[in-house]
Amino acid sequence: MRPLVLFLGSIALMGCSHDRQARRAEVAELAARHESELARFELARADFRRRNPVPEQQDFQGDGTILVHECELRGWPGHEQFWLKYTWVNTTGRAVDEAHITITLLERESGAEQSEEMELSLPLLYRFGPDSSYTTNILVPLRGMPSPPALEWTIRPRAVIQTRAR
Repeated sequence: MRPLVLFLGSIALMGCSHDRQARRAEVAELAARHESELARFELARADFRRRNPVPEQQDFQGDGTILVHECELRGWPGHEQFWLKYTWVNTTGRAVDEAHITITLLERESGAEQSEEMELSLPLLYRFGPDSSYTTNILVPLRGMPSPPALEWTIRPRAVIQTRAR
């Protein structure tokens, strides 16, 4: 009886050992794939920084000026995000109730596009006087847009003046 128990125990241990080796090999393969994807993403981030130098100023006749302070890709492979820190300056020469900022992301190779809009307004219904400004940032998930290295972006303000009395 005892030799049979020892024999069965040694078979069980060999099976456990084989399972551990298989798990180790699987984990090593996943780690290598993850490191490769991370390295590609870091190269994409570096290329994006090179193609998008900041600070940058963009003037929009009648809708204000955008000063881009920082612009980068963030996140990790499969969860990439576009991050932008900017200032809208009221260079319209008149008081403005609010500014709508549209940020459009475009991946040229696939044609994938998405837009996000932000509304910039002051509390208590105050208006933006001439030369006043608003600084903020936005984080836009790329939501499955392929190939972050080919990502392009545009920003467009629209100054809004309400017609109703305040």
